Amino acid sequence: QPLLRRCCIFVYRPKFDGGGLRWPFIFDMIVSALFVGQILLTIQMVLKQAVGPAVAAAVPMLPTLLSVLNMKKKFMRSFKDAALLQTSLLDGWDSSKTSSEEKREEFRRFLVDAHKAAYIPVCLAGTDEKETSLTAEPAIVVPHESDAVRESLVMDELPPSASLDEQLTVSESDIHVMHERRSSQHGSIVRRTAHSLTAMKQRSPSGRFHSVPDLETTHSGVSQSHEPFSEHEGKQE
Repeated sequence: QPLLRRCCIFVYRPKFDGGGLRWPFIFDMIVSALFVGQILLTIQMVLKQAVGPAVAAAVPMLPTLLSVLNMKKKFMRSFKDAALLQTSLLDGWDSSKTSSEEKREEFRRFLVDAHKAAYIPVCLAGTDEKETSLTAEPAIVVPHESDAVRESLVMDELPPSASLDEQLTVSESDIHVMHERRSSQHGSIVRRTAHSLTAMKQRSPSGRFHSVPDLETTHSGVSQSHEPFSEHEGKQE
């Protein structure tokens, strides 16, 4: 499965036609008309037994053919690749729409698995995840301004026994405090485990979630994950 995901990203290029595929078609039409014109002109000069003009009309065919092949080799792939704007919308580039931590976490796992498949041998791709988790993950999903706040933050901070009314009456100041607390946490790089999403949060006996120290938030909603330094390692600068 990771190998298939890797192929979907790095081998298969989805077709997002932003109008660019029309230009190769127009180019082929012009080149075909040029070739037909040169051939007809050469035949006409041969029928009139004009050797010089016939040779002059036939000679440009070879440079024209070489030029067409060179241009297709240089530019055709760019027209067949996915359009940059449409592709960027797939990974959350449009921040004007509301998103969620769950969707970004799913997309992050997809990318991590695809990159793992590029480095892990084929013989290891079908084994257990614990054996193939060889690639460090320096990034995890963090809250973002465009998130549905109640879904991603508030629900985690309330006990599971809280009623729906209690969940919906959380003040804006509490939400602001949650953002400040999460953005001020620091630590070191962690590795993927079988239950990495569960390991990010630990439930206390009171029923509340306590997040593992997360992260310096970036504008893209993904940041570097850290674990606190031990006492013998010294204080972090």
